Amino acid sequence: MILALYMLVGAAVAAAPTTHADETVIHAGVLISEADSPAREKQTIVVANGVIIRIENGYSNAADAIDLSCCVIAPGFIDMHSHVTIENGEGDPRMTLLMAYAAPKSQSALSAAGRARRLLRMGFTTIRNLGDPSNVSSDLRDAIARGDVDGPRMIVAGGAQIGVSGGDYDPGGLRFSEEAEKLALTEGQCDGAEDCRAAVRRAFRRGADVIKLRLSSISAMKPGVKRLEHPEELEAVVETAHELGLRVAAHAFTSDRAAMAIAAGADTIEHSVLTAENLAAMKKSGAAYTPTLEAARVVAPMMAPFMGADFYEQHLQSTKAAYDAGVPVLFGSDLGAIDVDELPNEFVQLAEAGLPPKIVLKAATSAAAKALGMSESIGSLKPGMAADMVAMESSPLKDVAAYRTVVFVMKDGRVFRNDVTRTEP
Repeated sequence: MILALYMLVGAAVAAAPTTHADETVIHAGVLISEADSPAREKQTIVVANGVIIRIENGYSNAADAIDLSCCVIAPGFIDMHSHVTIENGEGDPRMTLLMAYAAPKSQSALSAAGRARRLLRMGFTTIRNLGDPSNVSSDLRDAIARGDVDGPRMIVAGGAQIGVSGGDYDPGGLRFSEEAEKLALTEGQCDGAEDCRAAVRRAFRRGADVIKLRLSSISAMKPGVKRLEHPEELEAVVETAHELGLRVAAHAFTSDRAAMAIAAGADTIEHSVLTAENLAAMKKSGAAYTPTLEAARVVAPMMAPFMGADFYEQHLQSTKAAYDAGVPVLFGSDLGAIDVDELPNEFVQLAEAGLPPKIVLKAATSAAAKALGMSESIGSLKPGMAADMVAMESSPLKDVAAYRTVVFVMKDGRVFRNDVTRTEP
């Protein structure tokens, strides 16, 4: 009988989870493992080698557990539209662009590194950087990946924004001097299908993870211009990118340009006000929508002469219509048009548009991860996923202000911020 008792005790001890020296244990007061899943109270998360090993009900007896019993833990945030190397300049946006092109690369890189660190501390563990006039984002991405610089995981388009002559990034349209035009000539400018294929290949060769396709906003400024880009040019960009395993994010400011990008097969549509026809086509193709609402609000006064006084309101309506139509809505700040400190406003604007709280969270987590093709590793908190998580003082499923209460940030199992210093006794 005693022998049997020893055997039972031994079996129970063997079956009980053990904590190893290389494991990090976290006690979550509330855990939102995924935006679509119910929140769970009193959870233990065990992390090793940058990955979540297991999640258990209740709290463990680990003496060195990180005590976040006061907080709500959610997956790390993903910003799908950032320009971390562009500093928001007051006044003339042309000068902001010119300085981004002309500033010493060391200055641009150091400034961007500071912004990247601030983004990470705000809870953004992944960003998609869609355009970089200074052309230092690939090096910054690699420095972060090596651990030389603290910052979010970066998915970069590099220095190129693929667009045709006469488009938004044609330096002639910026009204610079001839000398300044040489500084501002983007490597992504192309004409004709074969030239546009070559532009995509150049971006790929230089390390792009995603292709930024920029359609001209000229139809908004000059209604008499019916078309600048030709369908075969856009199709060449998207087809070449997809053949290289890259997704395409299409900048479009008007619904007619969005329609062209959707027809060409772009994976995400950035900024544009969308019509019912646009949304039906996106639903069919599987494209997602990044409305960048806070940026739209900020630039609305400047755009009023061209787009009407309800420019921002149109974006709110498009965002709600996209949600109602079943088109994935993604969090995108358009950092560069806004400052780092303004990023949490995008959560507020998504809620203002009428998105339910869980859809707001989903826009910056699992929906964004899916749009990146990275759902297997980021966007939710499950065993086998990257240990990217944030802790907030309140629940984002109850109050959008929660996104301003981040007190803890972990990326790839490493703690980058912990304003909650207590540990379990």
